[in-house]
Amino acid sequence: MTCPLNGRRASSHPGAGRGLGFLLLAPACACLLLACCGLIGLHQPDCAAPAVAPPGAALPPIPAAIRYLRETQYAEDRTAVPRVRYTGDWPQCFNVRGTRTLVREVSPFMAAFIHHALSFIDESSAGDLGLDRAALDDVRAMRVAAVAFMLRFR
Repeated sequence: MTCPLNGRRASSHPGAGRGLGFLLLAPACACLLLACCGLIGLHQPDCAAPAVAPPGAALPPIPAAIRYLRETQYAEDRTAVPRVRYTGDWPQCFNVRGTRTLVREVSPFMAAFIHHALSFIDESSAGDLGLDRAALDDVRAMRVAAVAFMLRFR
């Protein structure tokens, strides 16, 4: 059989005789291995929850949560490997089963969830939640940045 891409006989390819599954899964496994080793920028040594020092007096839970989200949302793109970050995203990582390795996840799902939760905060609910005008402005700015981040996945 001849390969339609390069005209070589199929038996001369590196994966010849190993089946279609091997030919499809081998590159995916190689990419995952490289990602876990930090060679293509997904492994993040700083995946632990960021330490957000409270300024001054302790805040009630809702304002403290808003402050935490504001301080942990990425404000600018950083594409330097291995610490890739995108404006409007929040830190999100997953654990490789059986290891202590944390791998940086970049997807719109966390931003979409947080955006949805923040969409319930407006002027009519601010008083009940203990939020002032500055917190409402922060909520709006976080939602705008999250939408811009999510639109990158179109």
